[in-house]
Amino acid sequence: MLTGVIVTHAGLAAALNEAVARVAGDTSAFVNVSNDGCSAEEIRARIAAALDGRHDDGTIVFVDLAGGSCAVASLLALGDRDRVRILTGVNLAMLVDFALRRGELSLDAMVERLLQRGKASIRELKV
Repeated sequence: MLTGVIVTHAGLAAALNEAVARVAGDTSAFVNVSNDGCSAEEIRARIAAALDGRHDDGTIVFVDLAGGSCAVASLLALGDRDRVRILTGVNLAMLVDFALRRGELSLDAMVERLLQRGKASIRELKV
């Protein structure tokens, strides 16, 4: 089964995980990593530790901002891991979909699905 690591600024990872739990129930697939109070090396080490032993079928690292410290640290933490993908711009729709379907799709198929789901959930609502 696929696993996920949520890497964000401050307490966003924990808040997103809590929201997923309320919508989808089980969030055991996720490990939360925050950059709060971390140097660049510390956040990289936290991400590497979260990835260790979590990618039998594959792991998706969900990051808040492309180009931010969490994304850069995630890239550096990958090392030679080949069953890990990084997705930026994480949102609740992506995480809920992942939690509900992580046993149904391959890593590459899940990445494609989550990219579509994440983009589709961003829209303007008009009254």
